[in-house]
Amino acid sequence: EERYIGCVTEGDFLRHIIRVGNADKKAHEQFSVGELVRKDFCVAIDIAETAEEVIRVILNQNFIPVVDDRNVFCGIVTRKGVIQELAKEESL
Repeated sequence: EERYIGCVTEGDFLRHIIRVGNADKKAHEQFSVGELVRKDFCVAIDIAETAEEVIRVILNQNFIPVVDDRNVFCGIVTRKGVIQELAKEESL
């Protein structure tokens, strides 16, 4: 439905492999990525959010998913990207 529902990290995939006990691709065909999605991790922000709110959130996580007013995923803001933008502003 093109709606943002949560996040899956590399660590989530690695924990799943450990839980299954096998890294072979065939052993994982019975599972779906949807089973790994964490809805409480990396809560998305609205695309119209203020810069101050972005900075507040990015202090606690490496990236922020961004959604529109229909909760459709638009992209991500990374901590590195925020720092780069702030550094540009400082050098003006």
